[in-house]
Amino acid sequence: MSDSKASRARAIQGVQAIFDRYKLISASHRAASHFDKHVMDHLKIVDASPAGTVDFEFFIDESYTNLNGVMHGGAAGVIFDMATTTALGPLARPGFWEYVCCLLWYWFGE
Repeated sequence: MSDSKASRARAIQGVQAIFDRYKLISASHRAASHFDKHVMDHLKIVDASPAGTVDFEFFIDESYTNLNGVMHGGAAGVIFDMATTTALGPLARPGFWEYVCCLLWYWFGE
C-alpha cells in the first residue's frame, strides 16, 4: 500500500470513527427521528484525505422537502453541518473533540 493510499485509509478511518461515535450516542436517544440521525445513517464516505477533506455520497429524497416540494433549509443545514464536522475526523488529536463530546452529552444526555 503506498503512502498516499495508506494516509487516505487512515483518514477514512478517522471519519468513520466520528460516525461510529455519533451512532453509539444516538442509539440511546429518545428522539431518534431527527434529520441529523437520518443523515448519519445514509451519508456514505467515498474518500478522505489527511487534510480534512471528504467526498460523500448522499441521496436526498422527498423526506428532505418542505411544503413547497423543495429542499427544506433546515435539512440542507444539517447535511452541511454533519458532513463538515465529520470531515474533521482525520485532523483529530488527543483533546481535540472535548468540546464536541460535551455538546453531544448535552444534546443526548445519559
